[in-house]
Parts: sequence; C-alpha cells; structure tokens
Amino acid sequence: MLAHAFEALTEVLHSLFDEEPKPVLHVGEVIICWTYLALLEEAVSLEQLGLHTTVNPALKEIVHKTMDGASSQASRLKEFLQNEGVSLPPVSEPKPISDPSSIPLGAKMTDAEIANAVNLKLASAITMCATRLRTVVEG
Repeated sequence: MLAHAFEALTEVLHSLFDEEPKPVLHVGEVIICWTYLALLEEAVSLEQLGLHTTVNPALKEIVHKTMDGASSQASRLKEFLQNEGVSLPPVSEPKPISDPSSIPLGAKMTDAEIANAVNLKLASAITMCATRLRTVVEG
C-alpha cells in the first residue's frame, strides 16, 4: 500500500520535471508536500524509538522496513523542496541507540504500542497521499 502512496507522490514530482517550462508551486502544493515531509520525518523518529526499545526480531524487521521507506521518501521530498526554495519543517532529532533492557518498563514503548504506532503512521501516510497529493496530480 505504501508503494501506491509513493507512486502518487512520484507522479507529482515527475509532472514538475518534464521538458515543458516548470510551473511555480502554488501554496497548496507546498503545504501538502511540507506536511507530508513532516509526517515522514516524525515517523522515522518514532520508529527509531521503537527499534531501540523492542527485542522482538520480527517487529524490528517490520519497523526497519517502514523506517527505510519513510527515510527514502523523506530524502527525495527534502531534495525536491530545497530545489524549489521551500524551507523544511522542523523535526525531531535522531534518537540515540539504547539498550532495551536498561529502559524502565513505564518509560519504554511496549511491542503492541510500537506495532500500533507503525500501523498508524502507514495509514496516515497512505491517506495523505491518496487524498491530498492526488489533488496536486489532478490539478
């Protein structure tokens, strides 16, 4: 499903890089891309927390995959926005690596909370791409 969301974003970006004179981004397009970038960056930060607090190998693999996808999309979108002269949204700092066994139970995320957070991030990203970025493609 995330692939479809990325395809929608890719269509928007490709439409701006064709051989015809490049139109200036309008404020709606900037807001959509800026908000999506903020969502991706904060998702990566949340996923870093999850990786540093779980010991479940299956959950770690899923979180790594979603984090890699979000990081890749964020990098492309950052480059695009910077080339357009758009300032980037403020985001959380990368999380330091920690030992899951040294984090007190009340202070760390449970595996269920991590899985739910990843699901929520994916649902939010897909919904945003399907609704908001589609508006940019359709003009």
